[in-house]
Amino acid sequence: MGRGKRISFAEEVSARFEFLVQEFGAVGPVASNWLAPSVEYDGSGFDYSITLDEGNVIVSVSRPTPENSSYVAADLREVVAAAGLAPRQAVQISARTTQALLKSLDSQAHWVRIAHPLVMGEGGVDLLRRAR
Repeated sequence: MGRGKRISFAEEVSARFEFLVQEFGAVGPVASNWLAPSVEYDGSGFDYSITLDEGNVIVSVSRPTPENSSYVAADLREVVAAAGLAPRQAVQISARTTQALLKSLDSQAHWVRIAHPLVMGEGGVDLLRRAR
């Protein structure tokens, strides 16, 4: 990222995705730097992972199958497109500069708020499967 003010990826994610805790009862944020900086939220029947990877911010969502035998996961951009909410490009992912990273986090938090009820709804598992 550029030479501007240094920011903490985990703090910026936490500020924008706090609604997952406040509104949807998720546990988190849990930050990690194992392979790439990431922040995870674990909810009752859902998980979100926000990862900074090679100049992009990637949000993935997963939830258990009805049999609870496995999880199905998909990229947020694909979920938005599969749900017919907007083209995948509407979800910004660029993180090549600090400004781009912050805009992408704002965009993705916006789309998580819109898509979450669909992901958790009766057709949520099928939506995630279509989005893969």
